[in-house]
Amino acid sequence: SEREHSPQREKYPERKSSPLRQRSPLRKSISSSSSIIWTQWVPNELVSKMMSSKWQDVMEALEELQSEFELDHSKGSAFVYGIAVTFSGKTFTPKVMLKIIRSMLFYIQEESASITEDAYSAAILYGIEKIADPHIEKELFLIFDMYGSSISYASLLEKMAPVFNGKSKTLPQRGLVYLNHLLNNYAPEMDITKEMLIEIVRPLCSHPDNTVRILAFDSVAILHRLFGEQIISEFHSLIRPIQDEIRKRIESNRTISPTSRYKSQNSSPR
Repeated sequence: SEREHSPQREKYPERKSSPLRQRSPLRKSISSSSSIIWTQWVPNELVSKMMSSKWQDVMEALEELQSEFELDHSKGSAFVYGIAVTFSGKTFTPKVMLKIIRSMLFYIQEESASITEDAYSAAILYGIEKIADPHIEKELFLIFDMYGSSISYASLLEKMAPVFNGKSKTLPQRGLVYLNHLLNNYAPEMDITKEMLIEIVRPLCSHPDNTVRILAFDSVAILHRLFGEQIISEFHSLIRPIQDEIRKRIESNRTISPTSRYKSQNSSPR
């Protein structure tokens, strides 16, 4: 359901207090403890399994973490940190990748009030590293969403700068798919200025990849819905054909979902 927004506002309406923030009064005081807890607790044998190139060892290690968590929920945040850091730079089969990301998501959802900033940051960096993997999109987007709600949406997009500026066309494609998801679902409570969003989207409207341009045009159409007609002037520096495409997209955006259009044209992202 779309919400009405005043075109005169330079930022989104005053951010609502999210459920995660309401449950997290101690976040500042526990901002950097997960790395310490993980390092002090994790047994060498478990580290060896997690570092193994054999997927069976990795799956067994994740199950052991699950068993430990059932005994002591206070380690959930440390487990998020440990999983993210340990598996950074590693790629497995889709089944194992799903297990890894779902494990992180499970601990974040179960212990949302006590996930520390260093654990969240590690999870976000891992997610950004794996954002091109379509098999784990749903879980990654949920982790991104929870970070934005609990910490900061602006901080999230700042961390995603390498995605939007990526040389591979896949990175800005995936980044814009997520940005459009964010704008469509969380605009009323986001702490992101109009200027920050324009800075991300405007250069991608002229990207050499057609799919990136289409997704960027969708972003502009959503911004138009949120901020009104004034948003168009922010794109007057672009060449006329691009401006014309933006206007067409704004007109068609009322009936066509950006995400569905992307999926129909890119059923198997490369």
